[in-house]
Amino acid sequence: MAYSEQLGITLPYPEWVMQGINPHIFKDEKEGGGDLTFYQTQDEQMFSNLENAQKHVLENFWDPAEIDLPQIIKDLEGTNVKDFGAIPNYLLDNNADLMDSSTWDPDAVDPSRYYGSPGDATKSMSVQYDTPEEIIDWIDRRTAGYGNPEKGKARLLKKFGLSHEPGPWNEFNPGQGFGFKEGHKFPLIHENVNILDYLASQGNPELKRGSSTGFFPTKSYPEAGIWGLRKILEEGKLFEKYTDTDSGARYTPWLDQIGFDYNDVIGNLTGEMNRKKLNEYAGHEAIHMSMYPVQRGKMALKSQLPYPADYLKQDRWQKSVGHPAMMYLDNLFFPNQRQGVGVSKKGWENVKAIMNWSPDNVSEYSPTQGGFDPGLQQPEYSVPPFQNYTAPDRPVQNYTAPDRGDWGPGLHLARGGIASLR
Repeated sequence: MAYSEQLGITLPYPEWVMQGINPHIFKDEKEGGGDLTFYQTQDEQMFSNLENAQKHVLENFWDPAEIDLPQIIKDLEGTNVKDFGAIPNYLLDNNADLMDSSTWDPDAVDPSRYYGSPGDATKSMSVQYDTPEEIIDWIDRRTAGYGNPEKGKARLLKKFGLSHEPGPWNEFNPGQGFGFKEGHKFPLIHENVNILDYLASQGNPELKRGSSTGFFPTKSYPEAGIWGLRKILEEGKLFEKYTDTDSGARYTPWLDQIGFDYNDVIGNLTGEMNRKKLNEYAGHEAIHMSMYPVQRGKMALKSQLPYPADYLKQDRWQKSVGHPAMMYLDNLFFPNQRQGVGVSKKGWENVKAIMNWSPDNVSEYSPTQGGFDPGLQQPEYSVPPFQNYTAPDRPVQNYTAPDRGDWGPGLHLARGGIASLR
């Protein structure tokens, strides 16, 4: 039986709005005698009239069918990053010779922007291509957006001093495709290059992104976010719907409630839900949801962050509660959604803490009652050792990178290599 039928109510609004309404009855409190009935909505607004409460929920909360929380959870369970890690940004400086560690200067940069994600580790540099395969790959990339790719390929082949004859252009078959004279020296090509891919091509394959054994392993989406969304689904809570210019989504600790900005998740041109952005926002806010002792008690992720008050790269909040780390995770798991997101050394430690959090014992809840989080004023935190966690049916790929020893003049890459944050 539907909830409204149990109450003997005929709804003028969709059935789902009753998920956000809690009827209360005060015995013998009605003026003139009798019971007093009022309705409290999920955001703690109180109404004496049910229809007004329903109207409030309809206007301020998302229809569960439109959000489709089960699908969000399924999507995040299948989300991973193939090159999890961080790389010092000073290696992207033009004064840093990638093959000479003596030119790497970590003290010359703002410490709040020490590290960037492997996918963003691009550097403008001159590259020497020496094989037909490398040239083919470069020409393919350069001509991908041309209106007339064949004409562009012919021009670029000429730049390399190569012939272009009828036949499959990208097959090295002198006389039919293209060829070069023995000892031909190709010109340097100046372009933006991912320096990890470049170093991998120069003899350090463990730096290649997506490697199963290198420094940048495959990782599944952090369980803290998925756990929070499962909790919302189990409790039947609604998501707040709002519009403002400051945020795409938000978590309200005292209400234990997540909200999405309508204009951010609904495409202005199509009017359709942007599922990729919604997934990113939902996971991000659910990690926040896992943080606060006021709701989570002993399980609060915040108490496991080495640097919960790391405010670096924050432009609005005095205390970040791990927010720079969460922004960095957004950038890793949802590439091209955020641009230029870096993380400090403290932030990277928080990233690892978030990735290693797990709901070890749900029965240990001891939430602090009320809307104030006493943890916000605690300067020191007892940090338990990190524990590796593998979510059910979502294996995390472990890896061990060996000590590489000396592999170039003045360059010794120990375990962790240039990505190490020792």
